[in-house]
Amino acid sequence: MSELQTHVADAGLLSPHISTDYGGLGLDHHGRAVIFEEAGYSTLGSLALNVSAPDEGTAHLLQHVATRDQNEQWLRPHAAGDLRTCFAMSEPPGAGSDPAALTTTATGAGDGWRINGRKKWITGARGAAVFVDRSQVLGEVGKGFAYAQVRLAPARLTHCMRHLGGARRAHDVATEYVRERPRRVQSGQGRRL
Repeated sequence: MSELQTHVADAGLLSPHISTDYGGLGLDHHGRAVIFEEAGYSTLGSLALNVSAPDEGTAHLLQHVATRDQNEQWLRPHAAGDLRTCFAMSEPPGAGSDPAALTTTATGAGDGWRINGRKKWITGARGAAVFVDRSQVLGEVGKGFAYAQVRLAPARLTHCMRHLGGARRAHDVATEYVRERPRRVQSGQGRRL
């Protein structure tokens, strides 16, 4: 857990999107919207609150598809800020946000899976755990497309929540600049255009 996350956890705000059963706040989308927007206002807010991509979407998927044991293994430590996740969907040349265009395959190989494909822009790859053991497959084999939709649907909305906060911050910075510019020009600290 980062120093920022420690402060957020002490304030009781870490992982607002994760069920209380696994250490989060258990907020619905209305409750998340307020916190995610404020997280987006800060350049580090999403990471501090543990609501950044891809972690937020992956937590949602785990809560809907994973077994109780899998959630204990991955979701609980993630809710505590001790585990990061990654999401590898983009493939050259297509499959950006369309799971139907994916060409990567997973083929059973002994006690695990052989993953064969090319990925591009793997969000959160640094520091994430990779799992391929059969006992770690989420949900039912063959339902990956449906599970991708479970993961993607709320993530699109929560991206908007965070970006709304970023847009509000950009507006505030620009407004402050416009208010201060005449004083800077008059005092010789700014330049006249």
